[in-house]
Amino acid sequence: PPVKWRMTLLGNTNRYKLNIPGISSSARQELEKRLDGGGAFIMREQPDSNISDAGETEVSAAPDDITGAEHPCNTLALLAALVSVTHPERDLQGLLDRFVFCASIAADGTVLPPRNPISLALQARKLGKILVTERHAARIAAAVYPKVYGVENGDDLWHVVTGDPHWVYKIDPVVLTPSAITPDMDLKFVLGQQRMKRALEIAVAGGLSCMFIGGMGVGKSLLASCAAGISSPLSQEEAIEVAAIYHSAGLLEPDQLPASRPFRRVDSNISRPALLVGGSDECYAGEVTLSHHGVLYLDEALLTTRSTLDSLRSVLADRVVHISRTGWKITLPAAFQWLASANPCPCSMWRPSDPSRCTCTEAVRRRYQARIDGPVLDRLQMVVWADDEGLGGLGEGTPESSEIVRGRVVAARERQTKRQGRPNAELGAADMESLLVGRVGEILGATNMNLRSAMNV
Repeated sequence: PPVKWRMTLLGNTNRYKLNIPGISSSARQELEKRLDGGGAFIMREQPDSNISDAGETEVSAAPDDITGAEHPCNTLALLAALVSVTHPERDLQGLLDRFVFCASIAADGTVLPPRNPISLALQARKLGKILVTERHAARIAAAVYPKVYGVENGDDLWHVVTGDPHWVYKIDPVVLTPSAITPDMDLKFVLGQQRMKRALEIAVAGGLSCMFIGGMGVGKSLLASCAAGISSPLSQEEAIEVAAIYHSAGLLEPDQLPASRPFRRVDSNISRPALLVGGSDECYAGEVTLSHHGVLYLDEALLTTRSTLDSLRSVLADRVVHISRTGWKITLPAAFQWLASANPCPCSMWRPSDPSRCTCTEAVRRRYQARIDGPVLDRLQMVVWADDEGLGGLGEGTPESSEIVRGRVVAARERQTKRQGRPNAELGAADMESLLVGRVGEILGATNMNLRSAMNV
């Protein structure tokens, strides 16, 4: 996140030094080198600038929030504050209230582009401030937020801070190109299993969590991989949110937008940290965040550890994931549709029509099915049995394509939005009761009208 810096002059010394409480000495030295490069560039291009006086001054930079203070992208904010304190006519607090600076500076004084300009634009928009970053990154950020300045070097930053009226600051935004982030799987390649297909269509249309239970080879994973293809397209705002996540994770180029909803497939071996927070001490997007506005598919869910399954409870309820580390906390979005699959038993041979094929004992089957406890099971709004009999329709002609099914899904989602303002999956008990009362009222009203018409005949 953007770091807000407070810088004050502490007195003259014989050398330039940066004093930032709360970060390591190596990180401080790295910031000093980058700051020296930007300052030298300004002094070379602006010989009359009094920034050289700051080279003999100890500057204290105390971030209001130490989160990420040692990141190189904070160098631009430090250099802007350094220019400001050497120009008393430029109020530092006014500068911080108006701008958000985020970019790194190379040793030669040129500004380096950040990895996630769209995410920076969203944060600047939330703060209501002007974003100042590297020029090409600024063109990308300007595609989603118009208040963006682009700088190429320390001299450009000097013009921004000093308020030079002749400096050209307008940025032409680039056109963000759609890019595929999910495999293109079409329903027309899935033969048979008409009941499972219908269940998947209902689940996707309502945003409902769903689990497919069946033996090996009946098409559970293949069908689940078609979920993103039949989902409604991302809105512009949703696409920008997903792009910000994928840019930060390095899964999309900075000038690209996702062409479809995300689909993330994880297996039973995934750990709880990898599922939630990326599996690192640093802040990375886990699978639940990478599935934001898309689908998270958990294969062989009953083989997953109970702690991993339990961790999904609060995420599915709150639609966010909270990450806490020493010295910082962050909340990441995780509004996704949960799909899962499981075998009926460890040997996967149990069938309702022929239980004798199973080699597992009753105790083994019960212990296996108990891996998913009640609170997590409550989050599953649909459980669908997939058996070998569904494969009997292999010769029933050409199956429907994802495009045809998507048309019905989009129409169903539009009806839900018109009726209740959100998908069915987000309805609570009170909402259901209100809708039911309204529907009963419509039926009674129509019945009374029909009775009056019959009595008047």
